[in-house]
Amino acid sequence: MIRVNNVCKKYHTNSGWKTVLKNINFELQKGEKIGISI
Repeated sequence: MIRVNNVCKKYHTNSGWKTVLKNINFELQKGEKIGISI
C-alpha cells in the first residue's frame, strides 16, 4: 500500500503564484494505479 497525504503543487507565473494541487490525499492498494493531470 502507498498512502499520500497533503500534496500541494504551486507554480510561479508573471502574475504571481498559481496553486494547481492543494491538500491531495489518496491511498493505493497493490495493483491499483492513479493519474493526476494538471
